[in-house]
Amino acid sequence: MGGTFAAPDREEPEMPDYSNDAKTLLARVDRHGWQATHVFDPDGAEPDFTYTVGLADRLKAPEIIVFGLSKSLMHSMLAEVQRQIAEEGLAVADGQHITGLLGGFDCIARRAIHPELFTEFAVSALWYWRDRGHAGRPEVMQIAWPSATTGLFPWDPGCAQSVIDDQPPLW
Repeated sequence: MGGTFAAPDREEPEMPDYSNDAKTLLARVDRHGWQATHVFDPDGAEPDFTYTVGLADRLKAPEIIVFGLSKSLMHSMLAEVQRQIAEEGLAVADGQHITGLLGGFDCIARRAIHPELFTEFAVSALWYWRDRGHAGRPEVMQIAWPSATTGLFPWDPGCAQSVIDDQPPLW
């Protein structure tokens, strides 16, 4: 009873042809569970912002976006929110105060509903969400931070105009 077994001819599944940026994003999310995507205006006319990619898929939590601070500070804020979600079970909700992001100040999560949220701001978050086979759009929360001198948030009367300008209200 000799003979060789030959598997039937099967077509290999077609693999997407990802760009180098997409491959890097996928590798970072695979390695760390999320990625921080930083966006900046080289002319400085619009505030910089950083947002997460992968939290919605990997942790079943909203993606998070923050505006108007330094790249390193925004990244550390997002990393702390991710840690609190993963390790402490933080369920980020609209209007929720979040501690530990900025020394001495609470930040507040606001549900992002801006009509251009996924075309101008969280583009990679939507791409990743759909690439992972999800329909619709992931939920996104904007982390709003207060003035360091007054503790006022952008929606509070008397808040400094610079604090307001640095945080476009996606809520």
